[in-house]
Amino acid sequence: MNLSTAPAKRDFWPLLIFAVAVVLRLIALFELLDAPSFETLVLDARSYDQRARQLLAGAPEADLFWQPVLYPCFLAIVYAVSGGSVLLARLLQACIGGLTAWATCRLGTLYFGRTTGRIAGLIVAGWAPLMLYELDLVSDGIATIWTPVLLLLLAKAATANNWRSPVALGVGAALGVLTRPTYLFFVVLGWLWQVARTPGAQRRRLALGAMAGWALIWLPAAGASLKLSYRFNPLPFSGGLNLYIGNNPDPCTTLNVRPGRDWKELETEPVRAGAVLPKERDAYFQERVKDYALSEPISFGTGLLSKTIRFVNSRELPRNEDPYSFRSHSRLLAVGMWKVGGWGFPFGLLLPLAILGAWVRRREVPALLWLFLATYAANVILVFVSSRYRLAWIPAAALLAALGGEVLWTHARRRAWPALVGSIAGVVLLAFAFSRPAEFCEEGVNFDAEILRLVGHAQWSDRRFEAAEESLLRSRGLELSAETSDYLARVYLDTGRPLEALEMLREAVALNPNSAEILNNLGLLLGMRGEYAEAERVFAEALALDPANEAIQRNLALTQRRLKQLDRHDNNESVSGTASERRAVESRAAP
Repeated sequence: MNLSTAPAKRDFWPLLIFAVAVVLRLIALFELLDAPSFETLVLDARSYDQRARQLLAGAPEADLFWQPVLYPCFLAIVYAVSGGSVLLARLLQACIGGLTAWATCRLGTLYFGRTTGRIAGLIVAGWAPLMLYELDLVSDGIATIWTPVLLLLLAKAATANNWRSPVALGVGAALGVLTRPTYLFFVVLGWLWQVARTPGAQRRRLALGAMAGWALIWLPAAGASLKLSYRFNPLPFSGGLNLYIGNNPDPCTTLNVRPGRDWKELETEPVRAGAVLPKERDAYFQERVKDYALSEPISFGTGLLSKTIRFVNSRELPRNEDPYSFRSHSRLLAVGMWKVGGWGFPFGLLLPLAILGAWVRRREVPALLWLFLATYAANVILVFVSSRYRLAWIPAAALLAALGGEVLWTHARRRAWPALVGSIAGVVLLAFAFSRPAEFCEEGVNFDAEILRLVGHAQWSDRRFEAAEESLLRSRGLELSAETSDYLARVYLDTGRPLEALEMLREAVALNPNSAEILNNLGLLLGMRGEYAEAERVFAEALALDPANEAIQRNLALTQRRLKQLDRHDNNESVSGTASERRAVESRAAP
């Protein structure tokens, strides 16, 4: 690997790029503060926040290891220092985003020289999708810093004549994997590659030092996982479920399982099958994927191809949120992230430029960079693709895109017009090739309505009833949904409006007559109003949909018991009335 040697003259560009990146993120942050899911935490952000606060209170639960564990630990430390400030966490993450751009500049300088490093650093500094997730309370954005940091640590550890660099490599590798497990393939293979190429005593130092650093982080995390979730493995036990979501006979169905009741049903499927412990639930879904791959290998391979197309697609693909929904809340994001037809900016420009740079200057690209690009992409494709999960690939691709930009500039400077026109034409053709005109199945959800519904439900949970009603009504105006109507019914009931609650529940049942939970809620409200006969019918319908539901069984039994009590009461009143009438007639007939 031929690495460029930095000149002795001090380079202030990395610091400048850090400052630019932080300023851009601060602008985006203060524009996004009024976005519904930034003002009220929902989805993964709410989960991470709750787990961090559990840690801070000294009462962590098993689901601490449901998602990558390092991020809630980071949040807990921030909350401990700031008194639980979410805003400070976002500000610190903006600074981490600046460090990512700085480290990318340093890496590009090391590999290809200062010009390439500066261009790549600026690309990362201004990458709008990265800004969005760095400012949200999720791990994906700030995890991106490990891409340039791990590549820098690997390069330094291979040439260092001390133990500090190999140990730092092991520590960094463990922290990176605990932040995003998708780094695991690269960490293992990159370390083996460097060990194999390092001579003599340095090889032993690199091997042993990195293992020691890894153990320093990994073993305590594994011990905590064993204590909380009964598995000596700190990787998320949602891994099997995520693997299944992207690898099954009907991935569009699993990709579009929406947050709420549908997600809960999928998540608890192993429990209903008898797999209760976290490791059992993880193994349940892994076994399903294994069975699918072995029984339908062609379908499995076709699925991998489809996910590869998604990975190189120019648009930002949604997961639980659509990145493009945030454009209406931030002018900066609106400028830095957009799509026209099937083509999306900025990835639709970055990837063609990266391919151009990689091809023209392929002899200069270090093997470790190729290894990272291949292994990280493969890890994401193996599971499933979204904008969030592709982010950590961006700093490495930005290095090659910077090379591509340099190729175009060199042609223009030398007035090599045929080469310039040919290169530009190649970039344009690649941009079209990586832009699928039709929507992917996961792009068809009304994310604006869904986010407002989730925000409304979170506000109701926090007993902010007025705000919840406003959010849910806005969601209902964008899309009629059984869950929105059900949530509105809860708000109306808690604010003393049972008639409006009943109207919303009837609407929810009309929109989704196959929801046992909504039918159960309707039955409970009817019972509260004394309409027991109607409640009995509704509970019976709910039980037919979910025969094993003990709550519905109990509600139906109580309603039937109440009906019998009322029948006996009515009969007693009827008998008593007949006897008294007879006595009155007899008394009038007596002399």
